[in-house]
Amino acid sequence: MFSSKRSKSGKKTIGYGIDIGNSSVKYIQLGKGIISNKIMVTDCGMIAFSQKAIAQPREREQEFADILNKIASEKNLSAGVYVSVPAQEVKSVLLDLPDMPKQELTKAIGWALSQEGEKIELEDYTYDYLPVTNLSKEKNNLN
Repeated sequence: MFSSKRSKSGKKTIGYGIDIGNSSVKYIQLGKGIISNKIMVTDCGMIAFSQKAIAQPREREQEFADILNKIASEKNLSAGVYVSVPAQEVKSVLLDLPDMPKQELTKAIGWALSQEGEKIELEDYTYDYLPVTNLSKEKNNLN
C-alpha cells in the first residue's frame, strides 16, 4: 500500500507518478530503502478505460475521475504526486498582459482569453502561468 511514511516492506515513500493516457491510467510509487537508501519502484499498476470511454471523450472524463478517486483512496496518496497528460489534452496560449498584482491575474487571464475568442470558464480547468517579463523589449532587441 502507498504510505507517506514507511510501507510494510520498510521502504520510505517519496512520491507518486500518474500517467493519463488515451486508453488507460498508469500509476507508480517511488520509495527509498532503509539500508541502501536507493530510490526504487515500490508499487505500480494500470487501470484501462472502458471501450465506451475510449470512444467518447465526455465519458472518458467521468471515468478518469472515477479511476483517479479509486487510486487515491485505495493507495492512500499522501506524498507528492506528479501527473503526465497527453499533449492533445493541453493547450498553451501566450498572452500579452501589462504588469499587475498577482491577485488581478486570474481575472486578466479570463478577460484576455475571451478577447482571443476562447469561450471557457477558468473554474472548469486546471491552469498555470509563467510570467515572461520585458518580452516587448526583448522582441525589439532581436530585430
